[in-house]
Amino acid sequence: MSKAVMARYSLEISDDDKKRIESCRDDLSWKELSFGAKLRVLVFERVEALEGKTSKS
Repeated sequence: MSKAVMARYSLEISDDDKKRIESCRDDLSWKELSFGAKLRVLVFERVEALEGKTSKS
């Protein structure tokens, strides 16, 4: 079984934005995720929303 290769990216995020991301949800599972995992969730949710809008057009 081969592993998918994942690229790494660097982001500069202000302390205020980090706090906003950390606290944008209040469910327990969100609190358990690492910051990187939270970013991935938010990015993929946004991409899916955008893809949904374009497929309906």
